Amino acid sequence: MDFCRIFRCTLLSLSILLCGCATKMYGRQIELTDYERQNLTCREINLEIAKCEGFLAYVDKESGFDFRSVMSFFGDLGIGNTIEKSRATKSAHVRLGELQAVHDEKHCAAVEKSPSPDGTVPQRP
Repeated sequence: MDFCRIFRCTLLSLSILLCGCATKMYGRQIELTDYERQNLTCREINLEIAKCEGFLAYVDKESGFDFRSVMSFFGDLGIGNTIEKSRATKSAHVRLGELQAVHDEKHCAAVEKSPSPDGTVPQRP
Protein backbone atom coordinates (compact mmCIF):
# COMPACT_ATOMS: atom_id res chain seq x y z
CA MET A 1 0.00 0.00 0.00
CA ASP A 2 2.80 2.41 0.89
CA PHE A 3 4.65 1.59 -2.34
CA CYS A 4 1.52 2.34 -4.37
CA ARG A 5 1.14 5.76 -2.74
CA ILE A 6 4.81 6.63 -3.38
CA PHE A 7 4.49 5.47 -6.99
CA ARG A 8 1.39 7.63 -7.54
CA CYS A 9 3.01 10.70 -5.99
CA THR A 10 6.14 10.21 -8.10
CA LEU A 11 4.09 9.75 -11.26
CA LEU A 12 2.01 12.84 -10.50
CA SER A 13 5.13 14.94 -9.80
CA LEU A 14 6.78 13.78 -13.00
CA SER A 15 3.66 14.57 -15.03
CA ILE A 16 3.46 18.09 -13.59
CA LEU A 17 7.15 18.64 -14.27
CA LEU A 18 6.87 17.52 -17.89
CA CYS A 19 3.77 19.63 -18.50
CA GLY A 20 5.44 22.73 -17.10
CA CYS A 21 8.47 22.31 -19.37
CA ALA A 22 6.44 21.60 -22.49
CA THR A 23 5.61 25.16 -23.52
CA LYS A 24 7.46 26.04 -26.69
CA MET A 25 9.79 29.04 -26.63
CA TYR A 26 10.52 30.88 -29.88
CA GLY A 27 12.31 34.03 -28.77
CA ARG A 28 11.58 37.57 -29.86
CA GLN A 29 12.67 40.05 -32.51
CA ILE A 30 13.66 43.36 -30.96
CA GLU A 31 12.32 46.66 -32.23
CA LEU A 32 14.54 48.74 -34.47
CA THR A 33 16.78 51.14 -32.55
CA ASP A 34 17.42 54.74 -33.55
CA TYR A 35 21.03 53.82 -34.31
CA GLU A 36 19.86 51.10 -36.71
CA ARG A 37 17.37 53.46 -38.36
CA GLN A 38 20.11 55.98 -39.05
CA ASN A 39 23.04 53.73 -39.93
CA LEU A 40 21.82 50.59 -41.65
CA THR A 41 22.64 50.46 -45.34
CA CYS A 42 20.14 49.23 -47.89
CA ARG A 43 21.99 45.90 -48.08
CA GLU A 44 21.88 45.50 -44.29
CA ILE A 45 18.20 46.40 -44.21
CA ASN A 46 17.48 43.71 -46.81
CA LEU A 47 19.45 41.18 -44.75
CA GLU A 48 17.49 42.10 -41.63
CA ILE A 49 14.22 41.74 -43.52
CA ALA A 50 15.32 38.28 -44.65
CA LYS A 51 16.19 37.37 -41.05
CA CYS A 52 12.74 38.43 -39.86
CA GLU A 53 11.08 36.42 -42.60
CA GLY A 54 13.24 33.44 -41.63
CA PHE A 55 12.23 33.84 -37.99
CA LEU A 56 8.54 33.86 -38.97
CA ALA A 57 9.05 30.71 -41.05
CA TYR A 58 10.83 29.06 -38.10
CA VAL A 59 7.99 29.92 -35.69
CA ASP A 60 5.42 28.62 -38.16
CA LYS A 61 7.34 25.37 -38.61
CA GLU A 62 7.98 24.83 -34.90
CA SER A 63 4.41 25.57 -33.90
CA GLY A 64 3.26 22.34 -35.51
CA PHE A 65 1.83 19.48 -33.49
CA ASP A 66 4.37 17.37 -31.59
CA PHE A 67 5.04 15.79 -28.18
CA ARG A 68 5.43 19.20 -26.52
CA SER A 69 1.99 20.17 -27.82
CA VAL A 70 0.46 17.13 -26.16
CA MET A 71 2.25 17.72 -22.86
CA SER A 72 1.42 21.42 -22.78
CA PHE A 73 -2.24 20.57 -23.38
CA PHE A 74 -2.25 18.65 -20.10
CA GLY A 75 -0.58 21.55 -18.31
CA ASP A 76 -2.55 24.56 -19.56
CA LEU A 77 -4.83 23.29 -22.33
CA GLY A 78 -2.30 24.50 -24.91
CA ILE A 79 -2.88 28.17 -24.11
CA GLY A 80 0.81 28.78 -23.30
CA ASN A 81 1.93 27.66 -26.76
CA THR A 82 -0.69 29.84 -28.43
CA ILE A 83 0.34 32.89 -26.43
CA GLU A 84 4.05 32.26 -27.08
CA LYS A 85 3.51 31.94 -30.83
CA SER A 86 1.37 35.07 -30.90
CA ARG A 87 3.96 37.15 -29.05
CA ALA A 88 6.84 35.85 -31.16
CA THR A 89 5.10 36.58 -34.46
CA LYS A 90 3.93 39.98 -33.22
CA SER A 91 7.51 40.98 -32.36
CA ALA A 92 8.70 39.88 -35.81
CA HIS A 93 5.89 41.73 -37.62
CA VAL A 94 6.65 44.92 -35.67
CA ARG A 95 10.35 44.73 -36.59
CA LEU A 96 9.52 43.83 -40.18
CA GLY A 97 7.22 46.85 -40.45
CA GLU A 98 9.90 49.14 -39.05
CA LEU A 99 12.48 47.73 -41.46
CA GLN A 100 10.10 48.21 -44.39
CA ALA A 101 9.54 51.83 -43.36
CA VAL A 102 13.30 52.52 -43.20
CA HIS A 103 13.71 50.69 -46.50
CA ASP A 104 11.20 53.06 -48.10
CA GLU A 105 12.62 56.17 -46.37
CA LYS A 106 16.08 55.44 -47.73
CA HIS A 107 14.66 54.74 -51.20
CA CYS A 108 16.29 51.34 -51.33
CA ALA A 109 15.77 49.36 -54.50
CA ALA A 110 13.34 46.48 -54.36
CA VAL A 111 15.08 43.19 -53.82
CA GLU A 112 14.42 40.40 -56.26
CA LYS A 113 14.01 37.14 -54.49
CA SER A 114 15.98 34.23 -55.77
CA PRO A 115 14.07 31.04 -56.48
CA SER A 116 14.00 28.45 -53.73
CA PRO A 117 15.28 24.92 -54.44
CA ASP A 118 11.80 23.81 -55.54
CA GLY A 119 11.78 26.52 -58.25
CA THR A 120 9.18 28.84 -56.72
CA VAL A 121 9.89 32.44 -55.82
CA PRO A 122 8.88 33.21 -52.22
CA GLN A 123 6.52 36.18 -51.86
CA ARG A 124 6.84 38.82 -49.18
CA PRO A 125 3.53 39.49 -47.36
